[in-house]
Amino acid sequence: MEQVERDLQRRLDRIQSRVENLEFMEARDAERQHEGLLFEALARFVQGLADLLHRSDPQVEHIALEISSKISDPGIRRQLSYLPPLLVAFSYHEALTSGTEAYPPLDQYVSAAARSTYLAAAEALTESDLGPLTSWVRSNRQDTRLLVDMWMFRSIYIDGCRYFHYVPSAKVAWDNLIRLSQEKGLGHEDRINEIMPKLIDVRDEEDLIMYFE
Repeated sequence: MEQVERDLQRRLDRIQSRVENLEFMEARDAERQHEGLLFEALARFVQGLADLLHRSDPQVEHIALEISSKISDPGIRRQLSYLPPLLVAFSYHEALTSGTEAYPPLDQYVSAAARSTYLAAAEALTESDLGPLTSWVRSNRQDTRLLVDMWMFRSIYIDGCRYFHYVPSAKVAWDNLIRLSQEKGLGHEDRINEIMPKLIDVRDEEDLIMYFE
């Protein structure tokens, strides 16, 4: 009788272990899907905001290309030709050179590899004339901070790019962007609410959704 009970208990333990493993795998998959959704929402918002800024002031694209053309490292040169990482690098550059500016608020959450990339790009900016960019940033301080923070959030959730491959709904993306801003106390909620309607159902030349639907 005792042997039967022991055998039964072992079977129950194996079943419980399988159930726990299944629950763990389901929770992990759900977390990965959520990270993927966040990454996709952030990537599309960043692209949309960058496009809006380029359209409102075409000169900023020329500024980015002019700065990046002076960078000797080809990898950093490609990186800094795009406005969002350029603004992140500029934020770090300001912190390193001014003695009064702090690192971007999300610096404490990024990986060591991401921080190393940002700092290398910031140091490379010493090769360029930053006067025009400095003036532009001062005139667009709110959107600059928003773009920097959203790009850094994107790097925090970079692993999510492997788990999500379709256009997130505008409402879900909108809610998550607001939540991220609130959780980290960034104060971007009002500006996100102003920008998101401009990024809904925008289509490219092939009639594909560019940002959100």
